[in-house]
Amino acid sequence: MGLKPKSSGNGGSGNFEPRNFPTPKSGARRARVALIVDLGTQEREPVWELDGKLVKEGTAGAAEKAQKPAHQVAVFADLVNDVVDYGGEIGEAQYRLMLNKGFKGEIQGINFNKVPPMDNKGNLIEGKPWSFHVQNLLSKLGKAVEIDGFGEDGNDDLELLLGKQFVADVEVKEVNSGKKDKDGEDIIYKNVNFKGASKVPAEIKTDEDGNETEVVPTFAKLRQPAMLITFDEATKEQVKFLRRDIIKKIKLSSDYPGSAIQKAIEAFEKENGVKDADGDDKPAEKPAAKPAAKPAKPAKPKAPVEQDMADDDVPF
Repeated sequence: MGLKPKSSGNGGSGNFEPRNFPTPKSGARRARVALIVDLGTQEREPVWELDGKLVKEGTAGAAEKAQKPAHQVAVFADLVNDVVDYGGEIGEAQYRLMLNKGFKGEIQGINFNKVPPMDNKGNLIEGKPWSFHVQNLLSKLGKAVEIDGFGEDGNDDLELLLGKQFVADVEVKEVNSGKKDKDGEDIIYKNVNFKGASKVPAEIKTDEDGNETEVVPTFAKLRQPAMLITFDEATKEQVKFLRRDIIKKIKLSSDYPGSAIQKAIEAFEKENGVKDADGDDKPAEKPAAKPAAKPAKPAKPKAPVEQDMADDDVPF
């Protein structure tokens, strides 16, 4: 079973010792969609408006406007040529890149709802199907993996993205934490930021007669099968693929109580003893996914924030 939007209205235990994490190379990296996680319905921060337009917080004369809760997801891609050593039970694996924005253990979900088609002036375009907003990462990813009409009815299952190849623009920043590890080495915080997705460019091939043709290269396969994790069908075995920040986000969802994913997470935590006194889960050695939402006016994305990996967080 895949994962499609709701009606749109138009009809293991971790190692907590501070350590340096591996990073991929910066720049254009070969990637495949590896994991999509359902985050359920999430509360959203308010936006600021001035004369009906979204503006930056603090803009003179702007008013704060609440946003309705929205169904959200998290998306991860494996960089197929960036094989790194995570150590521990994971060992060598393709680097797993989170496509959501995130900072210091807090992630920003990707809205999983459809919106009516609008022109540049905000007028409804008659006869055009509802879809994901053009600025939504899901729309951009659908174009990058070359799924025509992705997001429209009949072509809106996120499972269609799994395993698809694209080029990920990756930025890696290293910051000295000022701390030392057990060997006396500097602990470096490595911020890995996803900057965008694009299509795989064609390469020019020349045959023996000198004739040139354009060929789109086929990337290396995923070492770990692509996976979709949903609220309704999640299992304890899948929870091991959920990062700490993802589980934390899932628990905030209004859909969480009584869901299959709640049962799966609690079973995993009980078996692995990864729940602390505050109720926050300690890092599981893996990731998560599921979405759905009612149509709402798209909010202008806030300024990008850096994504980093906490000392006790692992990618798998």
